[in-house]
Amino acid sequence: MSSLSEARKSPGPPPASPTLPSVPRIPQPVQHLHLGISAHGADNLRLAAEHFELAAKLGGGCALGMIMWGLTLRHGWGLRKDVGRGYVWMRKGVERALKEWEVEEPQGKKIRGLQPGRGQEMIKELGGVRRELVLALGEVARGSMHGWGVKEDKKMGFNYFIVGAQLGDAECAQEVAFCYEKGRGVRKDKMEAARWYRQAIKAGMSDVGLAWIWKPKYD
Repeated sequence: MSSLSEARKSPGPPPASPTLPSVPRIPQPVQHLHLGISAHGADNLRLAAEHFELAAKLGGGCALGMIMWGLTLRHGWGLRKDVGRGYVWMRKGVERALKEWEVEEPQGKKIRGLQPGRGQEMIKELGGVRRELVLALGEVARGSMHGWGVKEDKKMGFNYFIVGAQLGDAECAQEVAFCYEKGRGVRKDKMEAARWYRQAIKAGMSDVGLAWIWKPKYD
């Protein structure tokens, strides 16, 4: 039998299975965060999910990447919903953000606050997804405060509120102020309460019943 006949009869290697294009790994997780936000804005939720996952995990990830990956899992944007894992990643992101935002005073006391101008930078980075993010942070914060759907953890609830407040949300700022005023999830501190109430009012909340926050001793 000729070699040509043998070649016709012999089965060749199976055809390669079609593969989906993978998202290229860019060295910086923050770049994946930006690409994920762009894809989310274009309603390409599957691509956004891939970028948010890389923003959360690549090279240790970044805080906002972790939070957005958690939010993606929680809502099932472009993938199967997984509320439990979503909550875990949102918590990781919030804890990372608070650690990154700690500022040390000359006396060595660490305070939670943004570097000058950093809040506006982060708001610009988030673009159109900022509102969805702060709404979710507020919702999870209230759940943590009261044990709705998750284990009650007032300290963690306060942490979610403060991240939402740092991202410019007036309701979260008001909740942070209330927590400081009443000592919920954080040590009671009237000075900090006054500061956060003022920020909430500046962002659009009512000042009814809050005349005390304008006293000179809270300046």
